[in-house]
Amino acid sequence: MDDKIKEFCYKYEARCGPTGQAWRRVKRVPYSLYKEDPYILSQIEFDEIQTIRIEMPEDRFRALLEHSDWIEQAGLHDNRHFSNNVSRVSQLIVEHEEECKIRHSNPSVKLAYEKYRMLLELAR
Repeated sequence: MDDKIKEFCYKYEARCGPTGQAWRRVKRVPYSLYKEDPYILSQIEFDEIQTIRIEMPEDRFRALLEHSDWIEQAGLHDNRHFSNNVSRVSQLIVEHEEECKIRHSNPSVKLAYEKYRMLLELAR
């Protein structure tokens, strides 16, 4: 188990482990292809991704959901003075979340990102 997972488990009193099952994630079909051939959906492709089991106390789970919601809403309502900065930070958070999803679902993107980070650290 890597350090990030250990930290997560400690922080949220959670237990994590493999399930031995796979999740089928459907590959999205662009609308332009569907428009040309409506029968394309009869041959839907999917990726199989291994799943993990996470067990945690309900109060820690609710706290995690509340924190996630807070990050999404942080300062965006009734805060006109900081709205520009908060909006930029909010956009960065949304972009970072999307980038994390992409990196973890595409091994070549993850490898390229790791090489980029290494080169960036060397340049510093």
